[in-house]
Amino acid sequence: MSHRQIPILASVVLLFAALACNLSGTPTAEPPVTSVPSATPAASPVPSLSGACANSLYPVVAGASWTYTTTIGVIGDYTRTIMTVNADGFTDQDVFSNGVTRTGEWGCDSGSLIAHQPDGGSTGAVQTSNVTAEFQTTALSGVTLPASVNVGDTWTQNFTLEGNESINGRTVPAKNETAYSCTAGGAESVTVPAGTFDAIRVDCNTDITITVTVAGAEVPAHVNATSTMWYAAGVGMVKSDNVVSGSASNTVELTAYNIP
Repeated sequence: MSHRQIPILASVVLLFAALACNLSGTPTAEPPVTSVPSATPAASPVPSLSGACANSLYPVVAGASWTYTTTIGVIGDYTRTIMTVNADGFTDQDVFSNGVTRTGEWGCDSGSLIAHQPDGGSTGAVQTSNVTAEFQTTALSGVTLPASVNVGDTWTQNFTLEGNESINGRTVPAKNETAYSCTAGGAESVTVPAGTFDAIRVDCNTDITITVTVAGAEVPAHVNATSTMWYAAGVGMVKSDNVVSGSASNTVELTAYNIP
């Protein structure tokens, strides 16, 4: 799972990997963990942001990157990079140490960030060594991260993605339905490999159902995840604790970041 770091996006990656293993019967071998860049000091200056994508808890700057370590070996460590920024949105990419990549598009509305995943009929993709998934958004509502987050604030996001998965060369129809809800807590001090940060705590619940159709039969996979994330102003998400379906757990921690 991910942070969602944006938990939505990472959870989708995990489900793709799980479906690939279930349908192919042969898990992909986990490569050695790559080296992690040295941590950036927590006292880095807060970047000056403006425009529709200006969000103090998630600096949207072209070329900005965050490297995270995770406790789930099948996913591995990863780096998120903001690839492009325009007047009302941006694109980003996650590259995982196990070879998985995820690309996505976001919309921006007066500082509120909305994971379109993707929007407007564009194609979003997740790739592993034996799985490629391409989807279009068919329904979308709510926001991923509001422009302003205060203690007690709540927000939601719901979306439906439909498309195809190619598993070991076999293409099957697939559908992803996600419901995401969050509540903001207070400020807490959080220490991770990248440093010690004053961060805002956010507690989220995510329900994801991915259904693939194989030989005319629907094969569903459902995940409920609870996540606690900590966002530092001018930095982004610095830590995430996640529990999937009440059992499997994962911790994501920031090890390095660069905001031009």
